[in-house]
Amino acid sequence: MRQKVADFLVCRRDFTIAAVVELDDRSHRNKHEQDKARDEVCKQAGLLVFRLPATPDNEPVQRMAEVLRRLDKQKLAEQSI
Repeated sequence: MRQKVADFLVCRRDFTIAAVVELDDRSHRNKHEQDKARDEVCKQAGLLVFRLPATPDNEPVQRMAEVLRRLDKQKLAEQSI
């Protein structure tokens, strides 16, 4: 697979990529299979993939932020061992 485009990347403090955020706006219409394939490549690379509606409510964004906070704490704990 060649280069891929994402709406947003979430990076850790050391600038390694932790997650990919995709906003499912109208550009994603009729591209379900392509999106699924890209999500699978990201997951195989060890990245989390978050898909949000084009204009998400606050709740999904808060849930995503909590998952990322937990991952960051876990990574920091692993580094101090």
